Amino acid sequence: MLGSHLTAPLRAVLQWLKAGFPQGVPQSDYAAVFAVLHRRLTDVEVTQIAAEFTETHADEPVTTAQIREAIAEVAMEEPGADDIARVTQTLKDAGFAVED
Repeated sequence: MLGSHLTAPLRAVLQWLKAGFPQGVPQSDYAAVFAVLHRRLTDVEVTQIAAEFTETHADEPVTTAQIREAIAEVAMEEPGADDIARVTQTLKDAGFAVED
């Protein structure tokens, strides 16, 4: 039984893995499983990234490439479109110009 100390999303992922791989994940499938389990930025990380841009780019527009690079630094992986959109929207909501 899964421990009660796990968060609901983590419990759901573990249950999904156990259902799909009752004998455990074969080593040859590790890369594919990790690709499916893409990391998503937390709301705090989105806010932190946007705050860094507000401090360093107060008088100039921010580009999507700069946002992608900042997310990659925080997440330590290539950012997904959803995270780029969240950071972009956070910056726009704060009144910053965002260019493609």
